[in-house]
Amino acid sequence: MVGGNATALLGARVITALGNLGLAALVAARTGSAGFGTFAALLAAGAVANLFITFGVDLVVVRAVADARPDAASTVRQAALLQMLGATAFTCIAGVAVVAGASPLILLPAVALYPMGVTTVAGAVLRGAQQMWPIPVASFAAAATALAVAWLVLSDDVAVAVAAVLVGHIVSASVLVTQAVRVGLHPVSNARDNDDSDRQEREAGQLRLLLSESWVFAVATVATTVMIQGGLIVYETVAQGDSGGLAAGIRLAETARLVPAAAFAALFPAMFDGVHRSPRYRQLFHALVGYAVAAAAALIVLAPVLAEQLFDDPPDGAVTIRILAVGLVATVFRLRHSFELIALGRERTVLAVAAAGAVVAMVGYVVGAAMDSVIVVAAVQLGAAVATAAAHAGAKHQAAVTAPAGTG
Repeated sequence: MVGGNATALLGARVITALGNLGLAALVAARTGSAGFGTFAALLAAGAVANLFITFGVDLVVVRAVADARPDAASTVRQAALLQMLGATAFTCIAGVAVVAGASPLILLPAVALYPMGVTTVAGAVLRGAQQMWPIPVASFAAAATALAVAWLVLSDDVAVAVAAVLVGHIVSASVLVTQAVRVGLHPVSNARDNDDSDRQEREAGQLRLLLSESWVFAVATVATTVMIQGGLIVYETVAQGDSGGLAAGIRLAETARLVPAAAFAALFPAMFDGVHRSPRYRQLFHALVGYAVAAAAALIVLAPVLAEQLFDDPPDGAVTIRILAVGLVATVFRLRHSFELIALGRERTVLAVAAAGAVVAMVGYVVGAAMDSVIVVAAVQLGAAVATAAAHAGAKHQAAVTAPAGTG
């Protein structure tokens, strides 16, 4: 079962990454480099907003369902409520921004937060129940729908491309909810359940517990995403130039990061039992480093071809792809040591490092955007990736030295 579920999750990530890459190439071909940059920035903003509203509660839902807690159904309801409230808040903010003069395009990724939130909670229920086969099915349905809509309708209007992604999210949410309902979460009933006020009080307490467990993971994840995606958002907002090259580099780097991200996510639960101290784990790490080196080398060599064939040869596209490709090696080290720090109970250290990296990177992104140079923004992202990986490694070494014997 574990192997099948791991394969399902990896398959879902592969399908999503390939679908995103195909859609990006289609958008670049039909809207031009500048249009593609706007499209990618809108999706990046939506991804960051989704992390804010998710707030790490998906991990708590997974744990509650997996442990068959009596309050699992309540946890799922509260998690779904948080997603909807967060989506509503961001949609209202986007509406106010449009009234103030911002582009109406920002409403589309804001509205997409609703199906994305549903997907988050339903997917967490299926992961907790170890019934993960619907997840790659939903990923394929979403990718195929978005590509089909864009292929049939898209001409040179970026709004159509973003709307295609929104339709894909709705399809994905529908598939996952249909399967998650079949899990059948039925809390253990007792006499107190007949008291509405008591039930509401208990659920409010559970909501506070949910947020207290999830906030560290949420902030760390948001900070890391801002460090990776923030450059594109800042450049598209501040600079006057074409962000297509930066969008192309980030898209390709995200695709290449898929393998190490999936590997460490699958290994993470076993780290609490000490798997990261085993020889096989070290061999896997060395293999992932080798993969990152090979993937980076391939991207460096093929950068001109990829920029031209996939992304309509955006300005500085090949150079930007090459700069961001080098960061793949740092990504492997960052993933390894951040997961190991969490297993050692040092998740707040991960948060501090991620937050510091995001703040420094954002300052650099503003400078690069003011200079109107995607190369500077890409160089800042590479520097932030290397510095963050080194900080994680140093913190993990210090934590391992000071940890009491027998701890994970």
